[in-house]
Amino acid sequence: MKQAIAGVTPAEIEETTVMEVWPSVARYRVGRILGRLFANDSGIYIFKIGNLIALLSIPIGLALYFFRLVPVIRVFRFTTPVHGSFYKLTNRGVHELHNEIHFGPGSRFVGSLAGTGGVAVALVLLCLKLSVLEEASLFPKGPVDWILSLVILFHLIAGAGLWATVVLNQSLQFVQGKVQRSVQLDRFNTIETEQQQGQEWFDAGDLVFLMDGQEQFRLLGISRPEAFKSTCMKAQMAYVGVHDALQHSGATA
Repeated sequence: MKQAIAGVTPAEIEETTVMEVWPSVARYRVGRILGRLFANDSGIYIFKIGNLIALLSIPIGLALYFFRLVPVIRVFRFTTPVHGSFYKLTNRGVHELHNEIHFGPGSRFVGSLAGTGGVAVALVLLCLKLSVLEEASLFPKGPVDWILSLVILFHLIAGAGLWATVVLNQSLQFVQGKVQRSVQLDRFNTIETEQQQGQEWFDAGDLVFLMDGQEQFRLLGISRPEAFKSTCMKAQMAYVGVHDALQHSGATA
């Protein structure tokens, strides 16, 4: 008698998520440089050079941390060259994915809301410019006034552009988890951990997926990589085991 196992979805029926991880800031070269600096133990007690550098570089660390969340933005034929990404293990493979924002046909609500917000921000900033800075003229007269005027102009252009997309029956669309590259679970049989210089301080490393010693896939800068590596190997053994069992069952039938 065939009976389903609770909580388990066969890979042949549906692809389901087993685990998701976000890369460490040690994935990026700047992060690895900071990791080497943070590891400097010169000094006494907590007053070590590495700790002082870590304190001073908090803004850089925060920028790297949130950079991982930056989506790909596609506007007509323009695509942002830099963006963040994350990794997903499913019952079929290991994937590197990114989020994406682009224009496409659909509901006008998001475009209208974003366009109105851009224009509203511009108007609020303009009121601040005319009141707080006590400027009677719309034209900038000093460095601070120039910066504020450019910000106002940006929001006006962005708001008008978004409203134009509404007229063209286009809208902002957010795509979550678009696959960049991947490897199937039967395309590797071992995983090795490589730790680049500067990743030790973050307890991070790269996972290299191998098939008979040949590299098939690589995930960069995973925090605590051994945990994800173990889960990937368990998923791989389960997938290959079920696949072999089904083949053997079909051959003997």
